[in-house]
Amino acid sequence: MRYTEVIPEDHAVLRRGLNILDRMVQRMEEGQLIEIFDIRAVTSFLRGYGERYSQVEVQDIVGAIEASLSPKHGIEFVRSSRRLILLLRNQMEQEQVEAIAEQSTTSPIHAETYAGFARLERKYAPKPRATPLELDRRAHA
Repeated sequence: MRYTEVIPEDHAVLRRGLNILDRMVQRMEEGQLIEIFDIRAVTSFLRGYGERYSQVEVQDIVGAIEASLSPKHGIEFVRSSRRLILLLRNQMEQEQVEAIAEQSTTSPIHAETYAGFARLERKYAPKPRATPLELDRRAHA
């Protein structure tokens, strides 16, 4: 496998992790509970990404997310998670495959993808929104 093929695969795995984190944040903002174990699984993956590509800013933000878990500061978790999601998504859009391929000397992330990603994607899948008609029926039930 050529490194120019590795980068898109790494980005696909990274997008999955960011989508899961984004849905966790959305649930928190809606007042729902999320499991710290699940957050730790995603942050562990993101920390590995930051170390793999020497992303100091990513490592710092992941550290802030992890620090917010100890005293259970939901606001800081949301704030740090949003910063990290925005940072990494912007980087993926701006990166040139050749520039990263020159730096990369390891196997693709997808070989290390956590088996738990599929479980987390199902668990934190976006819920379908109720239509106004359904809301009206619920209100009159």
